[in-house]
Amino acid sequence: MKKLGLALALSLVAFSAKADEFNGFVSSEACVRERRTTLDEECAKSTVSRGARPVFVRSDDRTFLIADGDEDRMRDYAGYKVTISGQIDGDRVRIESVKRN
Repeated sequence: MKKLGLALALSLVAFSAKADEFNGFVSSEACVRERRTTLDEECAKSTVSRGARPVFVRSDDRTFLIADGDEDRMRDYAGYKVTISGQIDGDRVRIESVKRN
C-alpha cells in the first residue's frame, strides 16, 4: 500500500512539473498599476528600463509576477507580445523559455 501511495505521489509531482505554453505580453508592475491592461509598448519599455519589475500579462488579461531568477532575461521582452513555456503557481510564473511573437 505504501508503494502505491509513493508511486501516485511521484506521478503527481511529475505531472504538475509539466511546462505549459501561454500567450501574452511583458509589461511592468508600474504600467499594470496604472490599469494599462492592454499592451502599451512605450510604458513597458520605459518603466522596465528604469528598474520597474517586469510582469507577464496573459492573453486573458490575468497578470503574473515573474519568478525570481527569471526577471533579468524577461527585461529584454518588455513591451512585446510573447509565447512563454513555463509553470504558473498562484500569481507567479516560472519561465522555461520565451519567444517573441
